[in-house]
Amino acid sequence: MKALVKKSTKQYDIELTDLQIPSLKDDEVLIKVTASSICGSDLHMYLGHEGYRWINYPVVLGHEVVGVVEAAGSGVEPDIVGKRVVINPYIPCNACDNCLKGEENICQAGPRTLTAPPLSLQFGFRRNGGMAEYMVVPRDNALPLGNKISDEVAAILESVAVGVHAVNKIGDVKNKNIVIFGPGPIGLGIAVICKGLGSGKTLVAGLPDDEERLQIVKKIKAIPVRVDPADFSALAGHLQDRPADVVFDCSGHPSVPEKAMYLVKKGGKVILVGISTGRFSLPMDCMVRGEIGLKGTYGTSKKSFLQAIEYAGLPQFPFEHIVTDRFRLAEAVAAFDLASNKKRGKILLYP
Repeated sequence: MKALVKKSTKQYDIELTDLQIPSLKDDEVLIKVTASSICGSDLHMYLGHEGYRWINYPVVLGHEVVGVVEAAGSGVEPDIVGKRVVINPYIPCNACDNCLKGEENICQAGPRTLTAPPLSLQFGFRRNGGMAEYMVVPRDNALPLGNKISDEVAAILESVAVGVHAVNKIGDVKNKNIVIFGPGPIGLGIAVICKGLGSGKTLVAGLPDDEERLQIVKKIKAIPVRVDPADFSALAGHLQDRPADVVFDCSGHPSVPEKAMYLVKKGGKVILVGISTGRFSLPMDCMVRGEIGLKGTYGTSKKSFLQAIEYAGLPQFPFEHIVTDRFRLAEAVAAFDLASNKKRGKILLYP
């Protein structure tokens, strides 16, 4: 089978190569991949970023995957064969407190570290992923999809599930004013989710270079706001009648959390979604006197993933607008180079 392999920590070190179709264990299924999507973490690996040296190289990339079950192990129900599925990249340890609560995205197995993803994060990182013609996963990691959802939307559902998981941190968003920093795929997904759940004024802030992505914001009926890195007054102008109930930072830029303090209402929440190794400071008086909640969110749980599948089948969640480009797997270098510009929406790869 053809598979896209990241061979080492070196920059750009990917290769489309021939591998054997994996054999099945009793509890596993063989997936014939129909589409996969480039995630920010795939891009970081492609660019050789320092924070991705924990990966088990060489590895087949791809953890945002849709396909059809072609074969099942002896311990799997036979009627799963022929079903469309998306892949949950997490395998819980089923021993730590978090996994037992269904929070496998923050599994505590292995060395205690907050600088690398949990050991539960497997496919496309520690095990071969889905940028290939076939992949093998445990049955529990193949989530049934039904036939209402297109391959295009299904291929980005893991990314959507990250957004669902973030939105779940704040509970009901109906009629709430929302600010989202960063119009990348995660930020766009959160905007779709919030609008679909009935949020009030929903602002998506981007820089001048984000013009293409801000055009997508219009399609999903949110409000694009162009901001200067040193001046966020354009956002404040949109919130003069009522401050934001929630601010999502999907940019990961260290300047954003402090700016958010002056946009959010008393009792509001700031949710950190974007990842950076940078440090930031916050005005303590604002947080204390305003009872501002600050919370991080990472990855997705299986529960949030199943919610993402449910949302994707409903017309009020037009996730298809997030997809902007499609490539064949053989064109992966061109696809990754386009993704490196960080000006497009989700980019898909088709075997």
